[in-house]
Amino acid sequence: RPGYSLASMGIYIFSLPFLKKALYEDAELADSSHDFGKDIIPTFIQSASVFAYPFRDLYGSDEP
Repeated sequence: RPGYSLASMGIYIFSLPFLKKALYEDAELADSSHDFGKDIIPTFIQSASVFAYPFRDLYGSDEP
């Protein structure tokens, strides 16, 4: 949708074998910057089940 984007909230759940395989495969790619959000997660969209949850109208702050 125009004007709409998703942001990573840093909560991920993987099986250890799946994650290890993905990290080892990415480590072999010379053109990868080995960035989790830029290089590794996008490959999951093509090869695995990926789910996202839109946190709508929620705001958290560390300020009182």
